[in-house]
Parts: sequence; C-alpha cells; structure tokens
Amino acid sequence: MAAVRLAPATDKPKQKINLLFIMTDQQRFDAMSCAGNKVLKTPNLDRLAKQGAYFENAYSNCPICVPARAVMLTGCGIDTVGVTGNEQYDNPKAAKFPTFDSILAANGYHGEYYGKHVGGNADGAQEYAAVEIDV
Repeated sequence: MAAVRLAPATDKPKQKINLLFIMTDQQRFDAMSCAGNKVLKTPNLDRLAKQGAYFENAYSNCPICVPARAVMLTGCGIDTVGVTGNEQYDNPKAAKFPTFDSILAANGYHGEYYGKHVGGNADGAQEYAAVEIDV
C-alpha cells in the first residue's frame, strides 16, 4: 500500500516538485525485479519505485490501451468519458473532461509525452509533442 501525504491548500511549496508518470502497455504485475520477478532485471524502474510511488494493487476496469489511458488522464470511468475501445481516441465526449496534465500545465508545469500518445482534448493536450521511442 502506498502512503501519500496531502498538504493543506495553504501549504505553498517553495518550488514545484518534479513529476514523472510512466505508463506501460502489456506489462504484467510482476514484470519488474522489485515486484518479485526473478528473471527480469529492472534496476532503474526498481529505483524509481523505491524513491517514488509504487502501487502494488492497481486495477483497471478496462485494460485496453486507449480507454485505460483516458481513465488515467481524466480520473473518470470509461462510461463517463465515453472511451470504451481503442478506435474512440478522439471521442468528443472525452474532450470536455480536463486531464491531470492540463491541470498541471494551468498551474505552471511544463509537460511532455514520449512514446504512445493518441488523440487530444479541448484542454490543449494535443499541443504536446508525441514522440515514438523504443524503450
């Protein structure tokens, strides 16, 4: 179980913290050394998990690429967002929901996407560069 400290709204950090959000496709729950895998060696991911937030018990009500990403970006369920399949990456219903990255951008953060990123939304996510890279 991960523990997170939420500061009251009156606490103002002296400088913005760095945020790194990594989302992988088709990765089993145990596909990292720190998750108990005895074959894979993932020292850099293990270090990130140790120094950041590592969720041991995560659940996706729709473990398909685009719907899962829409849920993660908006915090809303697939029925609310209206993205239930990969072909719905540009569903206009989803565009009305702010994404966590657009909220961060509105608060002075600079964000980028690397790797897979599909679609966009009314809050400007389509302005971010999508760069396909091999990991």
